[in-house]
Amino acid sequence: MILADKITALRKKEGMTQEDLANKVGVSRQSVSKWEASMSMPDLDKIIKLSNIFAVSTDFLLNDDLGMEEIIVDQKNEDIAKTIDLDLLNDYFDTYEKIAKYTPAGVGLAIISPIAYMALEKVNENLGMFTFFAIIAFAVGLFVNSGFMASKYEFIEKESYNFSYGVEGVIEKNLNDYEPTLKRNVIISIIIFFLAPALYVLSEGFNISEDISTYVFLVLIALGAILMGYSFIRYSSYKDILKYRDPKIQKKEGSLGKASAILWVLTIGIYLGYSFITGNWHNSWVIFVISSFIQIAIAIFFDK
Repeated sequence: MILADKITALRKKEGMTQEDLANKVGVSRQSVSKWEASMSMPDLDKIIKLSNIFAVSTDFLLNDDLGMEEIIVDQKNEDIAKTIDLDLLNDYFDTYEKIAKYTPAGVGLAIISPIAYMALEKVNENLGMFTFFAIIAFAVGLFVNSGFMASKYEFIEKESYNFSYGVEGVIEKNLNDYEPTLKRNVIISIIIFFLAPALYVLSEGFNISEDISTYVFLVLIALGAILMGYSFIRYSSYKDILKYRDPKIQKKEGSLGKASAILWVLTIGIYLGYSFITGNWHNSWVIFVISSFIQIAIAIFFDK
């Protein structure tokens, strides 16, 4: 069986179109078409890529005496590739459902933590300070716990893996079903972000104390952040497990994740530090808007 026929048979066996295979190998669809029509021969580096994609040995691809009934599996690929079945997938979804709750909750607590200090400082400043740091410590605990839970599935960002029959369809269904919820929640969050400063400004005309206005403002910003964070983490848990099978994307997204984590840790730190020192809680929230634009810029940079 010649190489051209093997590429065609293996591609169809994996349920891929010529376009799908071309994207994985990093060539044009026309190149794949020529390979399958015996009009051209893949270079050695492309042979190796085909071997990895189809999980067969290069010997099998290049030896015309071997047919599909005599596939020689690349033992290295077989050993390192983890298979995600429905049980593992359900555990993954359950884990990221918890992470989607804990991480945004930590962000929300960090945002409203000044309320405890502002409310108690007039009664007992030390108690206010203690409560403030206790809330921050609890928020950090939620972040750390989320990190430990996510570490169970670090292989998704670093190692090769495959899906059992039907698993990919389940993931795609969850992804498609959740997209309307994501859009709705993002719209609600944006409305809350615009509503919070608007209410703060309007409260000045109703003789409402500045402290009460600030409390309401911080609570609304926290609710918007929690809703948006929860929605994006849920959506990403579906999307990432599909796209991370590509090693190039694993490397790119790994760098993006680290840059994003550093950005938001600094954002929360600067927000709390600046606001605590100046007492300007109702204006310092702008740093989250600035960081959002920086996040978009980072995403565009790594998408090259």
